[in-house]
Amino acid sequence: PVLVNMGINSGTASVGMTSFHGASGARMTYTASGSVTNLAARIAASAANGDILVGPETAHRIEGEIPLRDLGVRNFKNVKDGVNTYSLALS
Repeated sequence: PVLVNMGINSGTASVGMTSFHGASGARMTYTASGSVTNLAARIAASAANGDILVGPETAHRIEGEIPLRDLGVRNFKNVKDGVNTYSLALS
């Protein structure tokens, strides 16, 4: 079986083209960056066993639409304050 872990966070991010230079030359990619995407990555890294975890803003936006399980406050690397994290209760 293949398990995919996800971390979803909502908010304002900086988006745009970024150039990467490597052995095969330069390539362009369209990407998002900033604290919102950093937190999404940290939340995703804490997911396990195919879990889908969301931050507080995403939880607020989907409240009443998708059942959530409150996992409490978690501390993440390079994030100043603890973040209330939720798991989608899909099963």
